[in-house]
Amino acid sequence: MSNRERLLKIMEILREETDEDHKLTLAELKERLQRDVGPHCHAGDRAIREDLAALDENGFPVYQETGPRGIHRYSHIERSFEHHEIRMLVDAVLTAKFIPRSDAEKLVEKLLSQTSRHMRAQLRKHVHFDGYVRLDHRTIRYEIEKLQKAVIRQQKVLFQYGSYNVNKEFVLRRNGEFYEVEPVELVFNQGFYYLIGTYVPENMIRHYRVDRIRNLTVTDQRFRKNEFNLAEYLGKVFHMFTGTRETVTIHFRNHLVNVVIDQFGLDVDLKKVDDEWFELKAKVLVSDGLVAWLLGWGGDAKVIRPESLVNKVREKIGKMGKLYVPSQQ
Repeated sequence: MSNRERLLKIMEILREETDEDHKLTLAELKERLQRDVGPHCHAGDRAIREDLAALDENGFPVYQETGPRGIHRYSHIERSFEHHEIRMLVDAVLTAKFIPRSDAEKLVEKLLSQTSRHMRAQLRKHVHFDGYVRLDHRTIRYEIEKLQKAVIRQQKVLFQYGSYNVNKEFVLRRNGEFYEVEPVELVFNQGFYYLIGTYVPENMIRHYRVDRIRNLTVTDQRFRKNEFNLAEYLGKVFHMFTGTRETVTIHFRNHLVNVVIDQFGLDVDLKKVDDEWFELKAKVLVSDGLVAWLLGWGGDAKVIRPESLVNKVREKIGKMGKLYVPSQQ
């Protein structure tokens, strides 16, 4: 084994075998080298110490601590991701409905490879693929890649769009007509990726679920991106439903204040009504998504204005009520 090969092998061992809670002595390092390379690997303590120093001086931090009887123990602690960061990223992959299971498994393994084998074993105890809804759209990774490039390069895209029917058959909308869109941004929301862009025929901002896009083509036509406030747009959309923007006034019971702040942010206009209720005023997209969100709070939310939204809620409640009228025998 050459000096260079030994140096790289020691780096691999430290990355794989050590972390904050697991460290190796020189004797243990030599044992790992001989186990992985073979008995012909004859490296003395001095050579290994020089390798450790070289790694530390060249961007691969090696930590040394002195244990009982003055024995030095070595470890590599600094990683691209902290352990809690890997856990958060793994959980994000697990809950992303648009990622097929086979792709999710590969992504999780790539994330786990960023830490030691000891921590991988601990993290794997919390990785459960079963129980999460997944849609088997195996080419979505390519759509995401192409759309991201189109956003960066400001190139128009063409695609067909559709959804599933009650027979679980994917049906194209508008008889398979191609949509012409100027892509503005890709966003992750409600467990799915969405393309936000200008629908060219109507010059209107719309959004499309990427897993429902088919036959995507990135054209050579460039466009000039207009001013667009993504945070404001997402803050007004409920469950990614489109609608008309209006100023609404809604009363909520006090225990829902954190729910409202989670949805609208800390800058939202709130004021106390009485000891039981508070009032929200906000400019939002009035849509079926908003109505469904409000009805989810039952008698703890009441729309005050506009009258059009009051009527939408009243109409929805009426339709729901009719579904539960006792049938005549």
